[in-house]
Order: sequence, then structure tokens, then C-alpha cells
Amino acid sequence: MTSPASTSRRRTLRWIGAIGGAALAGCAMAPAAAPGATPLARAIAPGVYLLPGTGGSADELNLGRIGNAGFIVGETGVVVIDTGTSVEHGRANLAAIRAVTDKPIKLALVTHTRPEFLFGGRAFQQAGIPVRMHTKTARLMAARCDTCLKQLRQVVGEVPLAGTSLYKPDQQFDEAHAVEGLGRAVRVLYFGHSSGPGDIAVLDEATGTLFAGGLLDAQRVPDIQDSDLPAWHRALASLRGLGFAPWSRAMAPPHHQR
Repeated sequence: MTSPASTSRRRTLRWIGAIGGAALAGCAMAPAAAPGATPLARAIAPGVYLLPGTGGSADELNLGRIGNAGFIVGETGVVVIDTGTSVEHGRANLAAIRAVTDKPIKLALVTHTRPEFLFGGRAFQQAGIPVRMHTKTARLMAARCDTCLKQLRQVVGEVPLAGTSLYKPDQQFDEAHAVEGLGRAVRVLYFGHSSGPGDIAVLDEATGTLFAGGLLDAQRVPDIQDSDLPAWHRALASLRGLGFAPWSRAMAPPHHQR
């Protein structure tokens, strides 16, 4: 990545938060598709797309599809960031990706342990696409998310979650790393236990687009249940220090509230 000292013009960092749609450089908040419909992929930078959630809290009207997801299209493949709330949501996300590109989907990354980002992973696995997450995210999912799924069924109903179940990731990791096989420079960033024990961000270096995952909630009070607040502040400072000029002023430190 080019450093600020070696370029006369600093690139813009677009922040994409987990919930509700963070501010995006040069465009308004992306509208979500109608519940149950195939999401409308919105290009937010060359080769980078947002699959917007509805925001708000999960209920029977929005089918729990409240979280943002996205994907990055490289020369030789695609990486997906977060998988959706259910098997059907995951399939809808896959259909939205296929409406944009027929390049092979190499990988689906789960950024953090919340139902609206991980339970669609089964649909990706059924399509032969490996799901990758941090070891600590996988551990927390195994310990907690069976109960999360039961609670989600009570909120949104059985039908929208048909076929959805707890699963094991195909790949786990412990450190930050580059995503290979895309023909494009994409990095998984990990700053240690911050907003959650295994929470990650995903950076597209070519466009300066950051999928911030659980590190950034847009337009809502962050969930601090699993956070280490001082470490979270340090992680946000590290994001600001990536060598890009942040476009969004929404990247404030987390509120110390529940």
C-alpha cells in the first residue's frame, strides 16, 4: 500500500459499517431491497459492491435481514464479506452477486459473531464456497449461536429461517492476512480483541474501501457485550492510521452504553 509520504494525493477511505449503512463517499445511503427479495447490489467503488440490510431490529417484517454485506470483484475471483441472516438470505445474496459477475466466488468472510452476518454461511457452503472466520469468532459462534438461532426464530418466525442451522467454518485463522486468488489486493485486518474477540475488517487497497464489520455500527449505539473498550479505541485509531484520508466523519469511538 502506498504510504502518505510517497504520494501527493491521499486516497479516500470509504467506511462501510455493519448495520444501517455507513456514509459512503460520493453517494447517499443505499436502499435495501424489499424483505425476501434478491438484494440490489450497489456499486460503491470500482469492483466493490454493497448488499444493504434494512437496518433496525430483526422482526417478522424484515425477516431479520438487517445487516450489511458486500463483495469485491477481482480479475480472477470474488470475495464476499458477511453472508446474511439465513440460508435463504445467503442464497439471495448469491443471486445478487451472480447478477453482477460470473467470476468464481473464492471465499466468504464472516467479520464478527452476530446472527445477521453469519447464518447465511450454510448457503455458501452448499454452493461449494468456503466460509472463513477468525478462530475466536468460530469459538464464540459454537458456544452461543445455537441459542441465538432459537431466539431469532421466535422473532422472525420459522419459515424465513427454514434450513438454517449452526455450522462449522471451512477455514479459520488467527492473524491478519492477504486474501489470495482474487487478482486484486484485499486484506483481512485483525487488531486483537476489540469490538469482539475475533472481529475483523476487510480492506480493498485499490479503492480504499473498508468493510469495518463489528468495529463500526452506523446510526446506532454499538453492542459492547463482548468488547474490550480500550482495545476497541486502539483498533479504531489503527484504522485511521492506515494511510488513507477518511471521508466519513461517522467513525467516532464507540459510546460506552448498552
